[in-house]
Amino acid sequence: MANNPTPSEAARALHEINERTNQAVDSTGRARWVDIIFGVAIFVMLAAPDFLGKHAAAVSSMIIAVIAVGYNWLGRTRRGAAVFGQPTRVRRQAISRRFSIPAVTLLLTAMALGIALPLLGLHPLAGVPYSRTILGAVLGLTLIVFGRRLQNTLNALAHNGHRPESDTLDGHH
Repeated sequence: MANNPTPSEAARALHEINERTNQAVDSTGRARWVDIIFGVAIFVMLAAPDFLGKHAAAVSSMIIAVIAVGYNWLGRTRRGAAVFGQPTRVRRQAISRRFSIPAVTLLLTAMALGIALPLLGLHPLAGVPYSRTILGAVLGLTLIVFGRRLQNTLNALAHNGHRPESDTLDGHH
């Protein structure tokens, strides 16, 4: 057995490593029913004020907060993660800085806009009847239909710092 592998052996070994890495990233996904629960919860949270009044918005927001905190807390335990269909998690050290800094910046910007625009009376859908219901339906259905694909893409971006389709064995992108 030679100390230096041939180029084809090295390429095959790199391909197998990429396959195992992709399998590990794919295994961090959650069960489909979790996407359905959260999709319906988002729809109910946004549609409640249109049908049940302003007080329903506060109650539905609290329910969503309890569900999100419970999901996050239980997902950190072995049994809870197994119930949610998440046998593995991505290690924090494996998350690329090229992903985490822009992702956190985008999330904080969206949250700041979500708070500031209504306070300033600049809500873009203010005059549209049932706009919250429409937004809730779009967001909820997006999570239900595309949740798994979105999560896999985000996991791959977080792990690699770039899209997985751009990986090549010869180092060219």
